[in-house]
Amino acid sequence: MVQKASAALTDMLQQAIAREIQVSVQYMWQHVMAKGLESAEIADVFEDVAMSEMKHAEKIAERLFYFDVTPTRSRPHQGRREPERNARGGRNG
Repeated sequence: MVQKASAALTDMLQQAIAREIQVSVQYMWQHVMAKGLESAEIADVFEDVAMSEMKHAEKIAERLFYFDVTPTRSRPHQGRREPERNARGGRNG
């Protein structure tokens, strides 16, 4: 028998998996960019954090599957947010 999650729980899980995927990509990008910097040892730290975030996303995905929920492609709108900054301190987007 398939368990059904409440709409609130489904929304929280959707937001959580979107965020985990987003930050894992950001950390992996920082890992790639750090290879060109003088302090290359930080690249390994960024890679480790990216992998950890992907493991978090996997756990959330397993829970979504348990509740028979398919992840959405985009994060639900949560109001205005500041543009993210790139590695050089400039704004993205």
